[in-house]
Amino acid sequence: MESFIRRGIKLTVTGIIVGFLSLSTVYADEGVVEEPIQSETVEAVQPIQVVGYSTGNHVNIRVAPNTSCQVLGQVNLQDPLLLQGKQGNWYQIFYNGQVAWIFGDYVGSAELASVPEIEPVIAPAMNGDKAQEIIQFAKQYIGTPYRYAGTALGKGVDCSGFTYSVMNHFGISLNRSSRDQVYNGSYVDKSQLQPGDLIFFDTNGGANRGNISHVGLYIGEGNFIHSATNKGVVINNLYESYYVRTYVKASRIL
Repeated sequence: MESFIRRGIKLTVTGIIVGFLSLSTVYADEGVVEEPIQSETVEAVQPIQVVGYSTGNHVNIRVAPNTSCQVLGQVNLQDPLLLQGKQGNWYQIFYNGQVAWIFGDYVGSAELASVPEIEPVIAPAMNGDKAQEIIQFAKQYIGTPYRYAGTALGKGVDCSGFTYSVMNHFGISLNRSSRDQVYNGSYVDKSQLQPGDLIFFDTNGGANRGNISHVGLYIGEGNFIHSATNKGVVINNLYESYYVRTYVKASRIL
């Protein structure tokens, strides 16, 4: 419907709804001629998404576009996939409420050419001197007992309390819990770990579902320092069978 408004009327835009403007009058002059005002159409911008499907059975869905990271689950033949982007031969999808990845050889769709490319996020180079300073500081607290919700270095810390307090000593701010610290920093592939990186695990129960419940500080040569529930602050090797099974991902903070 075409609306009319007097020339010279001052208007304030109070909101925009797709297809027309919502307007309110602030001031009106008297004795002016009415003229039509054109409505403006505002279209919502939607991200490009392509509906695809799995071309195989028991296809792994991963937290990152590589085969060394954690498997979140599997899809089977003809299971629908909402493709959000592509990086190399990997497709980004939305899986069980989170962003995940599937290898391209197992993806089918008539519209694969429409899937947008995603630029890889490359973690910045590690500050080696700062990392060694942090590691030496952290090692002072080997033997500190485990304490749930503890952040007092030398008295009692849980896993995230340990990394939180160590980094805080150097003016580096982390989220408090392990499941929130995973959002600090930049993703690092397991094959590219450097001293000072944070590494995350799913230690709740037998199955590794990628749910973060433990964090440690990588110190090099496959080793990491962390506060273990039954031992307190200790050093373990990332390639011990338990930690191979429970490893999820890593982040670069420095």
